[in-house]
Amino acid sequence: MRVLALSVALLLTAGPIVSAASAQPAGGASPTMQTPEREYPTGAVAGAVAVNVFRVPGKTLLCGLTAVTSAGLMLLTLGTQYRMVGAVFREGCGGKWVIEPGDLDRDVDPPRAIFSSHP
Repeated sequence: MRVLALSVALLLTAGPIVSAASAQPAGGASPTMQTPEREYPTGAVAGAVAVNVFRVPGKTLLCGLTAVTSAGLMLLTLGTQYRMVGAVFREGCGGKWVIEPGDLDRDVDPPRAIFSSHP
């Protein structure tokens, strides 16, 4: 039973990664749509990796549970509450799945009250 659960979790996790990789053009980005690569601090990269280790499987679990819940609600209401069921599904499966280093690397000044020399 654990092997089956693990294989389903791996398939659900690998699905978005494979589809995103196949959506990229074979020769890389086209010359007209090149975006400059930005170097992120090592802390931002390490933080993004650490967050994604827990976020992607957690989001996969949450999305799977909301899919089952949505299907149950559709059966329970005989399809009459499809908008509400769609909102429940989007709440669990929508949003950002992978955190990038740019999401964690912000140029924010520290609060002056903490670093001020006045008592």
